[in-house]
Amino acid sequence: RSYAFMDTYGRLNVVSSTQVPFHIRRMVANALELPKSQIKVIKPRIGGGFGAKQTGCTEIFTAFVTWKLRKPCKLVYT
Repeated sequence: RSYAFMDTYGRLNVVSSTQVPFHIRRMVANALELPKSQIKVIKPRIGGGFGAKQTGCTEIFTAFVTWKLRKPCKLVYT
């Protein structure tokens, strides 16, 4: 799962349960053609992922919707 929102400074914030926030930031920046300075990835405490959370799945989708619509977006796989 991930969600994204715009902060008061116009930065795109992506919250994701990932073990690689800097890779997510780079992937979102490349996908949206934005400088990395405009993107902040927030990683809450996730416990043990044992390597299962070292890829990005939903972050680009939520970031794209939020960047285009300027509204928060959440995506959860069940």
